Amino acid sequence: YQGSEQEASGLQFDLDLDPALVRWSIVAGDSPRGAGKSLFVRRLGMNRARVLVVGMNRAGIGTGPVADLFLVAPAEGVSRDYAVRLSNAVATDEEGRLLPMASEDGVVSVSAGAEPSRLQIDGVRNAASLISRGVSPGEIVTLLGAGIGPETAQVPAQGGGSQTLGDTLVRFDGIPAPLLYVSLDQVNLVVPYALAGRARTLVEVNRGGRVVASASVPVGAARPALFTLSGGGWGAAAALNENGELNTEENPARRGTIAVLFGTGGGVTNPQGVDGQIASSVLARPAAPVRVFVGGQEGEVLYAGAAPGMIAGLLQVNVR
Repeated sequence: YQGSEQEASGLQFDLDLDPALVRWSIVAGDSPRGAGKSLFVRRLGMNRARVLVVGMNRAGIGTGPVADLFLVAPAEGVSRDYAVRLSNAVATDEEGRLLPMASEDGVVSVSAGAEPSRLQIDGVRNAASLISRGVSPGEIVTLLGAGIGPETAQVPAQGGGSQTLGDTLVRFDGIPAPLLYVSLDQVNLVVPYALAGRARTLVEVNRGGRVVASASVPVGAARPALFTLSGGGWGAAAALNENGELNTEENPARRGTIAVLFGTGGGVTNPQGVDGQIASSVLARPAAPVRVFVGGQEGEVLYAGAAPGMIAGLLQVNVR
């Protein structure tokens, strides 16, 4: 999105994809996230979707990527272009008035002679925010790729994580990662804590005893993000009120009470995190300080650490 003479606060467009494309998914880009906007996608058919960017504020969307589109092309062994069409583009200003908006169609070009890329660096994303800027030790991560998992989605039978699931194994610099969910084009896992202090790591997806996808990504000390009710990194936080009820617009937290937030990407812990361990009597806490701001004001953090009964890497924060 390149903006206009007057900055848009809301945006809507229809996306039509070439019927030959096998699968596709859309996640929010940098510009709506930075503006505090939510991205909604409604499928209008197998290869058509309506995308809406809107928020409960008057901020402009700004310029930059509105959405990241992941496409899976058939392995037919020929070079060809796949059409991507944009239509019905509508923008509104902060008062809801229509703004001039234009759109252009495009293509995705596939070369039969190129080595197929099943996993790209942009496909390695924080599972809470779905932002792709590297990984951190103990972070819950989502891998988005082509044919990186089994045809039928699977989760560990006993809860927690499993190093091998659906004949799928993921290693970071040769270290197996606990798997939480595997499917044909998505794998959720926990990054090994042993990556602490490294600058980069090689992610390798192994299926049936051979590496089918790999990508080199940067490693950071921490990449904190909160889980949301949408499951897509935008909108309201997946939080509990002081009485244990789900926090919603209809059931808000009262001033002065405690809210419980859930996130990941807190980095190394004390005591040291153990890959795949379920938090029980000893609750590991992030080695780095945790601060929470609510409406621009700093809240009182009463607890920040492992979520009892949940896998290492899930961060619970109790804040007043």
